[in-house]
Amino acid sequence: SEYLRQQGSNEPSRVIHRLDRGTSGVMLFPKHKRAAAWLSARFHDNVIEKCYWALVSGQPKQAAWTLDGAIGKVGTARYGITTGGRSAVTAFRLLISSDGCSLVEACPHTGRTHQIRVHLEASSLPIIGDATYGGAPAVRMMLHCASLKFKDERGTEISISAPLDEAFKGLVRASGLTIPS
Repeated sequence: SEYLRQQGSNEPSRVIHRLDRGTSGVMLFPKHKRAAAWLSARFHDNVIEKCYWALVSGQPKQAAWTLDGAIGKVGTARYGITTGGRSAVTAFRLLISSDGCSLVEACPHTGRTHQIRVHLEASSLPIIGDATYGGAPAVRMMLHCASLKFKDERGTEISISAPLDEAFKGLVRASGLTIPS
């Protein structure tokens, strides 16, 4: 909101989607109420393509997989795959791996609370730094919203990306991995 004020806007900052605490990456802050409502509807309808990178413990059994597991609350601040949960689908792809850890791309097709975290835990690949879901200790959770893609009202494709921060890059390198371009 400070940035918007410096740009001469008197509009309040509007949060239309959120990232879990410790997750880095792309966030959208529309400048106008109309844009916020339009974007919020796109998130609600799952027509915004979301792409995350996660540094995980372990190695996937295959190079790409999709997890379709309904998610529900299983504790005070914990979710899990449950019967009776809300439908949740995430597509995963291995980017690179070494002994003991892997960098994976996660593209959620739905928007459930902790969806990527729950689905990676269910795949026996907990995110490093995610103590809630069995991840090894780290300075923060190694989950990064790398990009968001959608079409604007005129049909023009909009693609927004965010580079990895130094903490994420440093841990990837320390794990013996090379960050893909």
